[in-house]
Amino acid sequence: MGIEDSLTDYERRRLENVKRNQAMLASLGVQQTSEDLRSTQREKEKPKGYKSSQQKRPRDEPVVLRRSLRALGLSPDGEARRAMERQLNDDTPIEYVQSVHHNRASSNRLRKSFDFSVDTENMLDPSSVEGPLPFSSVHLARKESSNLEFLDRLRILVDEMPISDSMGKRRISSHNMIVHGVGESQVVDPSSLTLKEQDVARVVPERIFNVLFFPFRERIILAVGDRVGNLGLWDVECEKLEGDGVHIYRPHAAPVTGMAIAPYNGSKVLSCSYDGTVRHMDIESVRFDLIYCTEKALSAICFIPGNPHCAYLAEAGAVKVLDFRDGNRNNGFELHDRKINTIDFHPERSHLMATSSTDGTACVWDVRYMGIHRRSLAKVTHLKAVHSAYFSPSGSHLATCSSDNSIGLMGNLSQYKGTGSFEDESMIFHYNVTNRWICSFRAIWGWDDNYIYVANMNRSIDVISTSSRMLTSQLSDSLMTSIPCRLASHPLVEGMLAGSTGGGRVYLWRK
Repeated sequence: MGIEDSLTDYERRRLENVKRNQAMLASLGVQQTSEDLRSTQREKEKPKGYKSSQQKRPRDEPVVLRRSLRALGLSPDGEARRAMERQLNDDTPIEYVQSVHHNRASSNRLRKSFDFSVDTENMLDPSSVEGPLPFSSVHLARKESSNLEFLDRLRILVDEMPISDSMGKRRISSHNMIVHGVGESQVVDPSSLTLKEQDVARVVPERIFNVLFFPFRERIILAVGDRVGNLGLWDVECEKLEGDGVHIYRPHAAPVTGMAIAPYNGSKVLSCSYDGTVRHMDIESVRFDLIYCTEKALSAICFIPGNPHCAYLAEAGAVKVLDFRDGNRNNGFELHDRKINTIDFHPERSHLMATSSTDGTACVWDVRYMGIHRRSLAKVTHLKAVHSAYFSPSGSHLATCSSDNSIGLMGNLSQYKGTGSFEDESMIFHYNVTNRWICSFRAIWGWDDNYIYVANMNRSIDVISTSSRMLTSQLSDSLMTSIPCRLASHPLVEGMLAGSTGGGRVYLWRK
C-alpha cells in the first residue's frame, strides 16, 4: 500500500491545494522576487557609542550593605536613625553610601561587563591617586589613535576661541548661556526641534547625572558624567573613519555630581563627585589635576560669570569658593540645612547667586555679604526637595523644580530689591516623581525667556510657556526610547537641546 493510499480524503485535498499554489507562485515569479529582496536588503546601521558585551558571565553574589548604628558609633535610638537618614540624598546610589573599598569592587565588576578593548584591570583607580591622573591611565578606549586625534582637534578649537565675545555687547552666564541685549534674541519655536538617528549615542555605560555642551560654534561636543565616575565626551560631528566620536575617562570613583566649563575657555573643564574630589581636565597637559579634596560628598560646581579663575562649590549645605590662581579656598558658608543640588549666578549681576536644596527651599543670595550674615535676599519654599534653580538667559526670571510635583516660576527679577520674597511667584503642576534608577528632573531654560524645558516619565520633554505659565507642547520621537531626565541647551547655537538618560544615552534635538 502506497503512502497516498493511506491518506484520508482531507489530506489528499490539502496536498493538491499545496501543489497548485506552489505552481501558481512559480508561474508569477513571486519566490524569485522575494529572494532578490532578501539579498539586496541593507544591513542595519550600528548605533553609536559603547555597547554591553553579549557574553554571559557568572552572576556576582549580592553584597549585603551593613548599616548598623552601633558599628557607626551611634546610639540606636530614633533620633540617631533619623540623623543618618537625612545624610542620604535622593540621587546617591545605595552602593556609594559604603566605604571606598566597596566602591572599587563595584567599579571593577562594572568594567568587566562592558565590551572595552583595553585592559581595564590595569587601569588606574582614581580613588587611590591624590595627584594628577594622566589621560592614558583612566581612558576607556578602543582606539588610542582616535583619542589622540580628538584631543588635537579639541586643542585647536580652544585656541580659536575668542577671549571675549566679538560683538562686545553680549555676556556669558554661569552655565555658558549667551545673554542677549535688548532686541538681539530670537524666539526659538520648540516645534521646530527634531531628532534624527545620527544624533543618538550611548556616551557612557551608566546613569548620567550631568550633561553640558562645550562653548564651540564650529563643532558640537558634549560632556556627560555618570554614576560610577566616568566623564564621557561625544564629538557629534566626527567622520565615520574617525570612529563614533565617543571617548570615556574615569577621573572619579563615585558619581559625577557637577560639571562646569569656564566662560570663553573650553580647556578648563571642572568636575566634582561624591568621592569628595574636584578635578580639572587639562587638555594641554593631558591630565586630570586634583583641585580640591575632602571627606564630604560634593554635589554642585559653578563658575562665576566672566571669571574663569573662580568657581563656587557645594559641599553638603555649604558653598566654598575655589580660586585656581593661588589655590586658595575659604572655609565655606553654611546656606542650607541639607544638601545643595545646584548653583547658578545671575547673568548680569554676578553678585546674585541662586541655590536649590534638598531642604525644600531655593534661595537668592548676595555673595558680597554671605560672610557677614546668613540671610537670603529671597526664598522659595516647596513641600519637598528642590532639585534645580536657574536664572533665565536675561536674568528676569528664576525657575525651580521640586519633588512636590511643581515647577516654580518667579518673575520681575530685574526690579527685585531684596524684600525677602518674590512679588511675581507661580507654581505650575508637573509630575516630577522618579524612581531610584532615574535621576531627579531639572527644569532648564532654552535660549530666551519664553520657554522652560523639563523631562517627563513618558519618554518625552515637556515645554512650559512663561507667558501662559502652563504646558504648551512636548518633544517626543520614536527614537527616544528612554526618559531624558537631565537636559542641557547649547550656549551658542540656538535650537540645540540635549537629553541624557539613566542608561548612558544622549539624544540631541536640533532646529
